Amino acid sequence: MNNLETSADGLALYAAEQRRREWLQASIEVTRSLLSVGGEEPLHAVARAANSIAGADITLVLLPTPAGDELMIEVAHGENTEDLVGVVVDAQHSISGEVIRTGQPVLAADVAERPNGVEQVRRSGPMVMVGPVMVVPLFGEQGARGALLIARTCGGEPFDHEDLELATSFANHAAVALELADARESQQRMILLEDRHRIAADLHDHVLQRLFAAGMTMQAMTASVGAPHADRLEELITDTDETIAQIRAVIHDLNDLRSF
Repeated sequence: MNNLETSADGLALYAAEQRRREWLQASIEVTRSLLSVGGEEPLHAVARAANSIAGADITLVLLPTPAGDELMIEVAHGENTEDLVGVVVDAQHSISGEVIRTGQPVLAADVAERPNGVEQVRRSGPMVMVGPVMVVPLFGEQGARGALLIARTCGGEPFDHEDLELATSFANHAAVALELADARESQQRMILLEDRHRIAADLHDHVLQRLFAAGMTMQAMTASVGAPHADRLEELITDTDETIAQIRAVIHDLNDLRSF
């Protein structure tokens, strides 16, 4: 009996260590994906990895709407979850809203037992029947920027506290990678913006000025030449004026932050 118990304990420890390695590897892969050029869209990478490693049926990423009183499902991973994207839930009466407000993860063996119930998300067909669930915060500089909801359908095996601990650690690593990815995107936007301003300045200081000078020269020449050369010069002057107007419009667009 003792040998059996020892063997069972050893198998349990091995399984737990294996789960930790899988979550750690997922964290590394997600970080690599988020920081690579042309990698998978950040939130999709996080949801996909969490859903796979947790053995979940449904994984959602929920973010606050601008008004702040609702959450929107930005990413839904799992079978037949595509139509969940864009669905909004009440931030005050949902587990995800609670997690974002408090910054604390939530574990439930059956979501129906929670006082605030399950996120009431409906598809074109029946309601998504969720049973075991764990919801962890995705932190940013100003606190929780969203929530990662990992669930199994009704009747599925409940998550345990170790699952919650590992999922929380994964979400923390993912949140750091998301912040770095956002910073890189902002840096790239600034580089592109600086390029736009430089191109606009070059067009104004060089191309536009030379075209304007050429137009003035042709206009002065029309008084000293006769037809049909004068008529042709007038056509060229008109074309030059139109080109100058088009370049000015391009310069305006390049300098307009709203078009970026």
